Amino acid sequence: IEIRHGAAVARWERMEAGWRAHLADGGVADADLVLVSIGAIAETAVAEASGLICLDGVVVDECCRTSAPDVYAIGDCASAFRGELRRHARIESVQNALAQARIAAAAIAGKNPPAPRPPTFWSEQHGRRLQMAGLVNPAQPSRDVLLPTAKGWLVERYQEGRLAAIEAVDSPVEFIKGVPRIGTPESLT
Repeated sequence: IEIRHGAAVARWERMEAGWRAHLADGGVADADLVLVSIGAIAETAVAEASGLICLDGVVVDECCRTSAPDVYAIGDCASAFRGELRRHARIESVQNALAQARIAAAAIAGKNPPAPRPPTFWSEQHGRRLQMAGLVNPAQPSRDVLLPTAKGWLVERYQEGRLAAIEAVDSPVEFIKGVPRIGTPESLT
């Protein structure tokens, strides 16, 4: 596995032995097999037939309430307004589903919801720990700062003068320290 930072694919070429990615910087990358991950489409047929408002998932408010009284939705199907993105969006991660479960439970019990936290994601891939927190609005420019760490690296992504997200490879300590800084002005980070 080779990780290339900031590499953008300009076009794909089918080769006899596999695929060639022509990169925007003029470089190439050859592979036997290519996996393109584009996300999932929420299955909302039952929710729509029940009269729930759906927009790339079941639309929920900040307490995970749907458009129907006493009906809540959490997890991959829940489409909540994300201020960072300026639109409704689903977040497909176990951590998000757990956070939404706590929010919905508090609302059902008539309690104050837990303090909002940036969405987080993690995975283990080929012996590497990948961790991400926050959301980057793809419609806005981003200033990325790459910070090498003892065993890997961390990227801080700034948008509109604030730390919008962090992404880390094999840098759990730096990641944990960085998460609370998400949303703070760039001059304070």
